[in-house]
Amino acid sequence: MVDFKNLFEDAVEFHGHTCLGLLIGVRMGVAALNILDVDRVSDEELYAVVENDSCAVDGLQTVTGVTLGKGNLLFKDYGKMAATFYLRNKKKAIRLVFKPESFGKIADEKDLREAMSEENPEKKMAKFAKIVKRFGDLPDNEVFDILSVEMDEPPMAEIRQSVRCEKCGEMTMETKSVVMDGKHLCIPCSTNMNYYRVK
Repeated sequence: MVDFKNLFEDAVEFHGHTCLGLLIGVRMGVAALNILDVDRVSDEELYAVVENDSCAVDGLQTVTGVTLGKGNLLFKDYGKMAATFYLRNKKKAIRLVFKPESFGKIADEKDLREAMSEENPEKKMAKFAKIVKRFGDLPDNEVFDILSVEMDEPPMAEIRQSVRCEKCGEMTMETKSVVMDGKHLCIPCSTNMNYYRVK
């Protein structure tokens, strides 16, 4: 039996604060593992595609073991509270879509607002305790639309060779470098666009 409260507390420790998005992500991770009949993974046995970059993703990572760094988590910027999970050994994929009305089954709007607006972390977690318990106890199909889907088997993560950008001198994955006028350039140097400026 999954100890949902402990899973949520682990996620809070990783994420840094208590919030409803994180709670959804933890619940989504638990549902995925339940439905696929698998435990938290240590490598690439499970692959996930998340459709937003909210707090939920940290909860989902904490529970399932999929991570961006391992190469078994892919982000699609669709703005949806949804994720697809692919279990390699069963070649099985499911898509979970959050049902916002499920919150109405665990707390009224006033309780949710009060829990979210509490600034003291200990008091916030205490106010969240009942919400967390009730949310963990809901059946998976009351929290998510559960779809059996098909998807191509994701490639395993690869260690890629690096090349030196011939403009800035920084090492760049060869597969991400751009050849312009016979020179290997990183993406920022090839586009003359970067998110930072050197002082």
